[in-house]
Amino acid sequence: MSHRRSKGAMAASSYRVTADDGADDTAGLQKAIDHIKSDCWPNAGFNRLPLIELPAAGSTSPSRSTSTPAS
Repeated sequence: MSHRRSKGAMAASSYRVTADDGADDTAGLQKAIDHIKSDCWPNAGFNRLPLIELPAAGSTSPSRSTSTPAS
């Protein structure tokens, strides 16, 4: 079965999040979350939710928690 990318999805790799590279992925994940908060969330709806696609295989390496402010 092939999986198609959701129209609203963004690849974490666009923010330099790469599985199994040994690098800290925290900043890239936070940038992706911040992008959704500022640019995607205002246009979200029941059938149109923002999505960050993480690498399908391997492990990412955040060194701390990421967050988005509630509003």
